Amino acid sequence: MKNKKFNVSAIVFYSGIIVLALVLPNMAFSGTIQLPQTGQTTCWDTNGSVIPCAGTGQDGDIQAGVAWPSPRFTANGDGTVTDKLTGLMWTQNSNPAPMVWVDALNYVKTLNIGGYTDWRLPNINELHSIIDASQHNPALPLGHPFGVPSSYYGPYVYWSSTTFASYTNCAWVVNMEGSIISVASYKGGNYYAWPVRGGGSLGTSSTTMAPSTTTTIVCDAACWQALYEQSQAQLQQCQADLQACQTPPTNIELSILDATPSDKQVILKWQTETEVDNAGFNVWRADGFVKINDAIIPALGSPTVGSEYNFVDEWVLNGKRYFYLLEDIDTNGISTFHGPVKAVPRLIYGVGK
Repeated sequence: MKNKKFNVSAIVFYSGIIVLALVLPNMAFSGTIQLPQTGQTTCWDTNGSVIPCAGTGQDGDIQAGVAWPSPRFTANGDGTVTDKLTGLMWTQNSNPAPMVWVDALNYVKTLNIGGYTDWRLPNINELHSIIDASQHNPALPLGHPFGVPSSYYGPYVYWSSTTFASYTNCAWVVNMEGSIISVASYKGGNYYAWPVRGGGSLGTSSTTMAPSTTTTIVCDAACWQALYEQSQAQLQQCQADLQACQTPPTNIELSILDATPSDKQVILKWQTETEVDNAGFNVWRADGFVKINDAIIPALGSPTVGSEYNFVDEWVLNGKRYFYLLEDIDTNGISTFHGPVKAVPRLIYGVGK
């Protein structure tokens, strides 16, 4: 078989609102899902001038949270968008006209978009999760696939399903024009609805949807790392549990996945036999499993011809054990994970890097 080779060496403001608060509470999902990063990487002084971030303790300095898989949002071609960070599915467009809170709750129940009928109004944490604090008007990531317009005459404000506890005749809303600002507004006000599906008490939808890269990894990371050193039977069960979350799996046949240690680096090698609708690969490393490639490693194979791939992880220390998962992503945004494999970087005498 012929193989190809690839080497990879706000301004925050709002008026006419009862209560104003800046919040970013824990996301209402089960398991160990973490909050996403805000997207802000710049720091400012009290006068609004840009300053170096190091040591300021500002968001742009710390950049806490889960890094975004790129591209984070995938348009599914049926009026829906999947967020690969949270696993939630959103309608590509919000409702065309503002409405009161109860009407928004009822409106989303009537929708049949992309063949799905389980649409609902997002809670305030879910609505926050798509915000990019480095952007405004709208405060969404650059290159997002949503058809959300900015408002020339005023902010586009979106209802959440969450009632404000202090004044229960109010509900939380998000101002998409400004930034990650949450405000509690009278339920009789007129705002927009942005339907979502997925989530719920088990963190999954009642119907099949593309699995979330980060959700799956975070949920299973402890299993991979703890069980790898214990029993082969337990590891096989962990692998089976992970594969069960990936339905349907991608049509990429992987024949080899190796992690080879060297001096202050680990070389990941994998080989495919066939690649049907393959968009590319991501490499994930413990602790906690984070994606370590800057951009998706592009697919080189075809339905009849496989490829060989190399990825060099140089952000490692000699003597420490590292675990890796390989993710392949098809053109529909569906992921399948392979591994884990492990390696311990070390100095090999007589052999250079």
